[in-house]
Amino acid sequence: MLKRISAMMLILVVTLSFASITFSQDYVKKEVKKIEKTAIERSDKETGAIKSISCGPECGFMLKSRNEKELISMTKEHVHKMHKKDVSDKDLMGMIKTEDDHAKK
Repeated sequence: MLKRISAMMLILVVTLSFASITFSQDYVKKEVKKIEKTAIERSDKETGAIKSISCGPECGFMLKSRNEKELISMTKEHVHKMHKKDVSDKDLMGMIKTEDDHAKK
């Protein structure tokens, strides 16, 4: 009787360990796919045209980046700290120029 219970326990432990290995492998595969997707999206954003934004000539602030969100957040911070004003994302989007725009002017 004791041998039977021990054998059943051993079978149960082995079965559960294989199930947990399979579960963790699936989890790792899903996480790797998420990371790869994020990296691809990030590289797509960062390989676009270089964009710039600047204050007037009296200030001299200018910022260049491939990432619009970065341009907007850093410019908002600059305007708030240096000019004591708040500016909307929409207004800043209108101020952003691409490198092609600069070459045409």
